[in-house]
Amino acid sequence: MTDSDKMNPGHSAVVVSVRPAKRTLVQVAAFHEAGHALAAMREGRPLLFVEIHPWHPGAGVTRQLVPRRRNRFNPALGRGAARAAWQDTLSRYLASIRVLLAGPLAEARAMNKPLRSLGSRQDLDECENLGRRLWHLQEFLKEHGVDTGPGVEERFNRERARVRRWVARRENWDAIRSIARLLVQRQRISAREVLQCYLSARNARQGGLPLDWDFDCWSSPVRRLTARQTA
Repeated sequence: MTDSDKMNPGHSAVVVSVRPAKRTLVQVAAFHEAGHALAAMREGRPLLFVEIHPWHPGAGVTRQLVPRRRNRFNPALGRGAARAAWQDTLSRYLASIRVLLAGPLAEARAMNKPLRSLGSRQDLDECENLGRRLWHLQEFLKEHGVDTGPGVEERFNRERARVRRWVARRENWDAIRSIARLLVQRQRISAREVLQCYLSARNARQGGLPLDWDFDCWSSPVRRLTARQTA
């Protein structure tokens, strides 16, 4: 692993137990990490593996590569550069917030509970930390006359609603369930298996491409029109 590796611990419960509730905690952690994994893939982040820990029920990790890089724009060079620096930072931070929120929101949906009732706040606390950084940057730019648009709290609420809708989308939720099922069975799965779960869920929802040679391609109106023009 390199210094650019980022871990999203998914401690979905604060109680460690070896009683029958253990399997429930493992399943909850599986949904939590499945949400992180699919969201990280959605954001184009290189995903290495996803893992839950049956010997520590409720714990898991989604290992992804998040390159650490400096902002490409220098705010001191003028308002245009400052606005570009804000947009660059905002897009990177909001992507991280979406990945962080996807875990708790998937867990909340699986448990049929509101987000605020979850036992662990590690991901939510990290979202608040990113939000504070954005707020300080936004206030600094405002003092220098740079228009930064809506406030951080409004943006955060918008992203939370956006991720909740994304998790609830049929093909995404089916993929999260498949990823969680694999995690419970194997405890650790690869990025390729995560992608396969999503592709299978999408194909089941939308239908695969008609690659059979016997498919009636002439049933398409466009095909019929082309055939008449070339006749």
